[in-house]
Amino acid sequence: MKKVSVATVSVWILMLFFTLTLSAMAQTVGVQQGQYVKYTVKMSSGGATVQGTIRVNIQSVSGTNVSGTIETSISGASMPSSFSIDVETGYGSTGMPAILIIPANLTTGDTIPGMYSTVSGVTDRSYAGASRKVVYTTGSFSGVMTVTYYWDQFTGMFVEMSGSGTVGGYSYSYEFKVTETNIWVGGMDWTTWIIIIVVIVVVVVAVVIALLLRKKKLAAAPPTQPTEPTQPPPPPPQP
Repeated sequence: MKKVSVATVSVWILMLFFTLTLSAMAQTVGVQQGQYVKYTVKMSSGGATVQGTIRVNIQSVSGTNVSGTIETSISGASMPSSFSIDVETGYGSTGMPAILIIPANLTTGDTIPGMYSTVSGVTDRSYAGASRKVVYTTGSFSGVMTVTYYWDQFTGMFVEMSGSGTVGGYSYSYEFKVTETNIWVGGMDWTTWIIIIVVIVVVVVAVVIALLLRKKKLAAAPPTQPTEPTQPPPPPPQP
């Protein structure tokens, strides 16, 4: 079986991540400091297969700028690196388009910063044990490789990439997919949990206020006069 070098894998990754170019628009960031995603990676060519993991750690978020680290481990080789992305413009620290994180809450027809592409649609897919609403688009590299990209709609985080093609007479297939994250738990992200907690607190506070007002109203009401006990009727006269 033909062995695939780490250098070749690195080129593949760069090709897959940086196939399309810039298009800017004002957008918002949906990820937060301390969050992470971990992908399983599998790529095959000419009967050879390489696989491993990639973990992306969000270290800081400032305005529309997101930075962090990438821990890549493929076929036993580790390739640590760092990144910085301006989500609004789609530019990454390398000067190339950055698809790792796109603006939050894009929908069908919206332009994806950093790409000559728009969101093709919105669908539901399963990632890290949860059903997520995702946006997706399809692109190509030099007309020989077709790539489908998926992002979590609520956060804009890249969650999956898959496709196939032929380069230099070799047939390729590849898949990146999120299998672990702390962004969402049990199907809901942290923001959703916060909203639920706030709603519960508001309901509890409303109930407490209602009880206090009722108690105050009862205390302010004039006391009721006690009623005299009703005397039983006299017994009937004896014959």
